Amino acid sequence: MKRLLGLMILCALGCSDFRDPGDLHYARTLAVRADPPRISPGERSRIDLLVTGNDGIPLVRAPDGVTPAAAQPGRPAPPAEAAQLISQENGAWYVTAPPAEVLAGLRQVFGLPPESDAPIPFPLSLSVTIDGQLRPSEKVVWLGGTAANPSITAMSIDGQPMGEAPLPVSALTPHTLTGGAAGEGVLSYAWYTAFGELKKYREPTATLDKVVSGQAGAVVLVVRDDRGGVTWRFGALQAQ
Repeated sequence: MKRLLGLMILCALGCSDFRDPGDLHYARTLAVRADPPRISPGERSRIDLLVTGNDGIPLVRAPDGVTPAAAQPGRPAPPAEAAQLISQENGAWYVTAPPAEVLAGLRQVFGLPPESDAPIPFPLSLSVTIDGQLRPSEKVVWLGGTAANPSITAMSIDGQPMGEAPLPVSALTPHTLTGGAAGEGVLSYAWYTAFGELKKYREPTATLDKVVSGQAGAVVLVVRDDRGGVTWRFGALQAQ
């Protein structure tokens, strides 16, 4: 009985604070992009964050800090020299792939044939402060080989292309959000919005419902592939 009472109290305190995963009014990092996500010896990749604050306004910014990620079960600690692959230039963060002979030695550490072209995962720990709170995240940059991030080819609502200029929509009916993308491997989708309620927000086609007249704000589509690539696009809506 006491346990049941405790659960009821917790629900009363916390259930009302549940946030829709697609709600932009929830300060966090939505995605981390390494561009490109896989780099050959001597090449470098730029690290950018897609973040949103409690004001529901998404933006792209650089991390406050980037370091090699700490060891975890099944993931060995990176060598001390790994920090030398990370640099900051004019406020932007980069990872530079080491020479081919260094990559060959790393492949041996990972139990891979040194003469192969298999990429080596380089996990990063990133930090950013949003609305006064530290928000950590991680990203893996692949060292060796080449790959590009996916690209978003279409982003529409009820068949109308979305752009940065607010697109008027009706507050009386649900709306269909449709995204298209091109890239390597398996692609996954995630929708975010500053108002209304999203259904099937992890699908290429989602539904925006419960829109209130006078509301306005951003819609964000994030597309990832299964090889470490990620991209995003913004749109804007005005409910009438």
